[in-house]
Amino acid sequence: MNILKEYPNCKFHGAFNSPLDLPQIYSRIDLVLSTYDVESVNVFYAEPNKIYEAIYFRTPIIVSSGTFLAEKFNRLNIGFDVDAMNELSIIDLVKNINNELLLDKKKSLDLIPMSEVINVNDFLFEKLSNLEKAQN
Repeated sequence: MNILKEYPNCKFHGAFNSPLDLPQIYSRIDLVLSTYDVESVNVFYAEPNKIYEAIYFRTPIIVSSGTFLAEKFNRLNIGFDVDAMNELSIIDLVKNINNELLLDKKKSLDLIPMSEVINVNDFLFEKLSNLEKAQN
């Protein structure tokens, strides 16, 4: 992460109150960084909260290469992937991201209906309630 501090277009915002500060934060950023060391099987399949935030706020995201997320995001054209453990890979990605690429990713994000972005659990809770009533 220290290498990114050398780039004037990379900002580190520090601590924030979730979810109250999220709209303001996402209105001021171009990309979300959510990379992990992919040595663990768990990381290969992990879906961190940042991916849901990125989709909801229509902000492209950078995820770790060789993961389920990278495959999904590349297919949907809504983010970038990088080998987070390889400094040259990180530098290459940062050098190659431009406004045209970002706009292309944002257009793809805009194609995802908001109804698919927001998790509404009413149906699940109704089913659970009915199941509980049937057992009693």
